[in-house]
Amino acid sequence: MLPSIEEGDVEYTDNFVCSHCQHHDTIPTRGLLFSQAFTGLSGICLCIYLLIIHLSRLFKGIQHDDLHNAFQNSGLVFISGIFLAGFIFILFKAQEGFLHRRKYTKAI
Repeated sequence: MLPSIEEGDVEYTDNFVCSHCQHHDTIPTRGLLFSQAFTGLSGICLCIYLLIIHLSRLFKGIQHDDLHNAFQNSGLVFISGIFLAGFIFILFKAQEGFLHRRKYTKAI
């Protein structure tokens, strides 16, 4: 695979073309992949922090029979879990992009 530059290409992708069969493939740039990985890691850390805080408040309320904020804390725990799953997905997509990029840039 050889790097290919075409007029009007977007800057966040790199194009490669096979020297034998002329197959084109578009892969993300390193900057985009590092941005995805950083966003995924920072989002995971923030979501875990919020999950721990609100889960501890929820358990403390259950333990002391003080359930007036239980619905709010359980909702925030649920939302934190959804965001945590989304940031984990972003991190896996970044890893997939790094592996895909390594296949093409190893031969160069």
